[in-house]
Amino acid sequence: MTQIEITEITENTNAGRRWKDLYRLAGIAAIISEIIILLGIVTYFIWPYAPGNQSVQEIFLSLQDNPFGGLVSLDLFLYLGNLFNILLFLALYVSLRTTNDSYALVALAVGLVGVVLLIPARPLFEMFALSKLYAAATDPALKDQYLASGRTLLLFFDGTGWIMNTLLGGISLLVSSLLMLRSRIFSRATAYVGIITNLAACIFFPSGRWCAAAVPVFAWLHRLVFPAGSPVFTHGSPGLNRDIKKFILMSLLTRRACCRSA
Repeated sequence: MTQIEITEITENTNAGRRWKDLYRLAGIAAIISEIIILLGIVTYFIWPYAPGNQSVQEIFLSLQDNPFGGLVSLDLFLYLGNLFNILLFLALYVSLRTTNDSYALVALAVGLVGVVLLIPARPLFEMFALSKLYAAATDPALKDQYLASGRTLLLFFDGTGWIMNTLLGGISLLVSSLLMLRSRIFSRATAYVGIITNLAACIFFPSGRWCAAAVPVFAWLHRLVFPAGSPVFTHGSPGLNRDIKKFILMSLLTRRACCRSA
């Protein structure tokens, strides 16, 4: 073992102790993200994606008749799951910064920018507020104004923010996955899974869709990264941190495969 490898292991062990709370929080965020994915897929068949498939008037009526279902049809679960990515990207940076601090920081910055860009690309509560104004209005001219405002907001759902969220998220995870090839914390299988999935996300899915068929594929990938009997939350360091780091990456990759657009 070379001196560089010994140094990296020592630094990662020390970092693992120093950042163990962040890893635990990110591990919890990863679990919640997995649950959000499943809820999003199930509820998609109950309240299908509305932008581009329903008129603004139909969306407004849906938001008033069933606020929860209306918000789900506007990508509520994608919106919520996106916020948990903040913790996941931070944990990946801390894990990979000893491999190459510069590129790990670039991956973190690009990933966080992608997270922020999705927020204005999903103006859920603005649509809900407009639906209330539309329902309360009695003047036809005023109703037309609210419908026109709703049409403008719907453009954001498939606009620049959404496209750049998909692209920047893929670039961030691709850089992180390439760093994993040089890291002794992540296995090469984990790194190659990240490289393949994020190359696909950047090249083939610039306006991705929900894909229920991706779920069994990523169930297999989880088994590849976590063999039978491998504890995800092994107590102690570096076992705890190593397994949580793998789970964080797989959670991010699963969400990237199960993104949706019109």
